[in-house]
Amino acid sequence: MRLKDKIAIISGAANGIGKALAIRFAQEGAITALVDVDEIAGRAVADAINRSETHALFFRADVGDSADVANLYNELFQRFGLIDVLVNNAGISPTTSIVETSDEDFEKIVHTNFRSVFLMTRGAIPLMRARGGGVIINLASVNGLVAAPGLAIYSATKAAIINFTQATALEHAKDKIRAVAICPASVDTMLLQSKFDATPDPEAARKANIERHPIGRLATPEDVTSFAVFLATDEASFITGSSHLIDGGAAVRRI
Repeated sequence: MRLKDKIAIISGAANGIGKALAIRFAQEGAITALVDVDEIAGRAVADAINRSETHALFFRADVGDSADVANLYNELFQRFGLIDVLVNNAGISPTTSIVETSDEDFEKIVHTNFRSVFLMTRGAIPLMRARGGGVIINLASVNGLVAAPGLAIYSATKAAIINFTQATALEHAKDKIRAVAICPASVDTMLLQSKFDATPDPEAARKANIERHPIGRLATPEDVTSFAVFLATDEASFITGSSHLIDGGAAVRRI
């Protein structure tokens, strides 16, 4: 077990990539705190993990809300003391043009995608510093490096995460805290399938999406979780401040 007895926090852990991350980190021996606004789904994931004789707890919190995050870290400190790994995964990706993006839409995307990363990181650093080090893994996106029509605000938040990751790494290298960003392309989750299903021809939409990836398939959640586990281990101890594409060559094709 590569993460045995590490204390790991994963936001957006109720579904999709976050759920896969929570399961994989627990399988690797981490004591895993799952955080999400979806209490029913989040508790179901934690219960499923615990049936496999690993250790997971669910915490309901809106990680873009400062009061919720303050309460979350107070409870985490009471339960675990210090922490080793934070995975900032919570995010949304609505498709809307710039002119059709309302003020409310803008605020919601920034709140969920970027404000959450700032708040969760700010709360984690004192606990990692007291621990003698830690790892912060931020889920950005290929769209943080190469923009896409219909995803302007989403892309901007992911670009902000990449820059924020660099700043975090520089500010806290002296504390032995590493910060790294993962930039996936399309990951084959139920959320992505629901977007295909909302089109007139879901099969054609899936095929078109796959064709954007030179490797000839969508990413799986396991493609992301395997790399995240590596980044959380001492095997990656010289990696910080960097952003890593898991995109099947999609960014290269678009550039």
